[in-house]
Formats: sequence, C-alpha cells, structure tokens
Amino acid sequence: MSSVHILTFHRALNYGAVLQCYGLYKTVLKIQNNCDVIDYRADCIEKRYRVIHKNNSLKGFVKAVLTVPNVRIKRRKFNNFIRNNIKTTATIKSQDNLSEISWNKSDFYCVGSDQVWNLDLIEGDTSFLLDFVPEGATKISYAASIGTRIKPEWKEIFANKLESFQSVSVREQTAQEQLEECGVKSSVEIDPVFLLTKEEWVEKAKSVKNESYILIYLLQKADDFMNEAIKYAKKKGKKIVIISTGLKRQYDAEYVSDCGPEEFLGYFNGADTVFTNSFHGIAFSILLNKNFYYQLQGNNVKTNSRLLDIIKMFNLEQRHIDNIEKDDFIDYKEVNGVIEEKRKSAIKYIEQQITG
Repeated sequence: MSSVHILTFHRALNYGAVLQCYGLYKTVLKIQNNCDVIDYRADCIEKRYRVIHKNNSLKGFVKAVLTVPNVRIKRRKFNNFIRNNIKTTATIKSQDNLSEISWNKSDFYCVGSDQVWNLDLIEGDTSFLLDFVPEGATKISYAASIGTRIKPEWKEIFANKLESFQSVSVREQTAQEQLEECGVKSSVEIDPVFLLTKEEWVEKAKSVKNESYILIYLLQKADDFMNEAIKYAKKKGKKIVIISTGLKRQYDAEYVSDCGPEEFLGYFNGADTVFTNSFHGIAFSILLNKNFYYQLQGNNVKTNSRLLDIIKMFNLEQRHIDNIEKDDFIDYKEVNGVIEEKRKSAIKYIEQQITG
C-alpha cells in the first residue's frame, strides 16, 4: 500500500510549527493510514533554534547560557510530543542524505505548511520543493507559505521546481498571487491547525491551572499592548499568565518559559481572555472560541500580512486592541461556520490528491 510522506518544519522549537505539523499529519492519517513525517534535520532550521551561536556578543552569550536550562526542558517536551503523537521516518541529517535515499515512486509526497517556501529562511534548500522525490511520483503542497516577497531570482526556481507537482496549495492569498506571476497555479487552503476540531485540540491540551486568568502570548515585544492587557486584567480582577522565553520579569504575572505543545494548548484552553500578536496565537484563540485581542507586529509587513489574512478570513477586525473599550464578546456561531466550511474544503482537497 502506498504511503504519504510529509515534509515540514517539525523540528522547529515553535508551538505553531509543531502543532500545524500534528494537524496535517492527523488529518492525512484519517484518509490514508500509511503516513509519516520525514525526519529531515535541515541545518537552516536546526541552527535557528540553537541557544548559543558563534557570533553571539558577550551579552548575548551570557543571556543564552542563562536560558539553556529552560530551553533543554522545552526541547525535551517537544521531542516527546513528536515521539508520542507523530510517526516519523529515520533521521536524515543533510540535503545530500535526503537525495541519496531510494524513495518509493508509488508513494505520495506532501510539503507544507509554515514558511517552507521562504527561500531566505531555508537558505535555498530546495528539498522543501521536493526535488529529492523520484521522477513520476506524486508531489503536492498543502498550505505552503512563502512568508515574503518572491525575489526576481526566485521566480525561475519556483517555476521549474513546481512544474512537476500534481497540485499546489498555499496558505495566503498573497502567495497565490506571487506564484501566479511565476506561471504556477495554486489554491488557497487554511492553516493545518484548523483541520482538527476544537474537541480534538482540547483532547490534546494538558490542564495547567484551576483558576481564571488572562493569557498574554507575544512574539514581538509591545509595551503598549502589554500595558493594555495588564489594565484589562486588573479591571476584571484576573491573574496574568505570560508565555515568554525572555529573562526579564518586569510585570506582576506568572511567567511560563518551558511549556511543551500540550501545555501551550492547555494555557489557551483555560484562559479567560487572550492577548496576542502571533498568527497561531490568534488561530488557537479562534479555534478554542476564546475572547481575544490582537495587535500587529509594528512595521513587520511580512508577519502582519499573515495576521491580517486570518483576521479578515473570520471577519474579526473588531478584535484589534484599539477596540478594547467596547469590551464586547465574540459571537462564535458565525465564525465556527466559516471554520467548518474551510475545513471541509481543505480535507476534500487532500482527499482528492491522495485518493483521486
């Protein structure tokens, strides 16, 4: 029986990366019970999550050393989550090793999601364009993200590498438009975390607190946003939990710096209200039907396009922090209807590619 092999950033020490991998894997597994994730230890990803780098300044080196214990705990939890929930291939440590393997021509190969096609981020590693797959094998993408503007020198790479794909799907409308300029047709599908239901995510969530609290999860420092969250918590008489890997503890709050994916889900599931400027922070707030407020990441146009895409998709622009004084709650009936519609469309896309 044919297998499905998924290639993505499953090794990233990043909650969104690992949980989107799990969402895609579990969904494919329901359709084709022979499925695994290629355990490719791409150097571009491995070194990105190393704590200590050769070019660290003295201050950066000291900070890195101080964070090592928490990072080790976090890495162990991430590894355990993958080991217990996702079937992987044998470890592959280099691009050359990946190309040397005798992959089965009758199998299916799927790349996505996350920024797997950001050629700057992956440092030109075209493995994420599945060029190691034997000629004639079925290659598809699911909700692949480019995460930036396609540079002129990239256009020929995308045009040539994606020509052999049976089907291409991307996560953002902007990616679809850019690939169109390269002569590549694609569809837009929802991020893999939305492939699973609220109930499925709650089942994976680890209970972390018995009291009500406000959750803050920021990927970019934003003092004004933080101050609004703290003011809101005081107004509501709620405690504050902050998921952060930083060393500073400048606010009167409970800081969480070493939680694993299941605990991460638990903190979102148990929160009264969430404040976030993260794409997957917004995604899980929506999936778990949480009251939440968001803010864009300063002048980070690349990241903000992803945040705006997901906010507009569910007509939740009013959840911007500027509207916090209205203090209204979200009617999730309409939102859940959109999620269900997008989920059905995405699963149909995957089924059509794998089963015909």
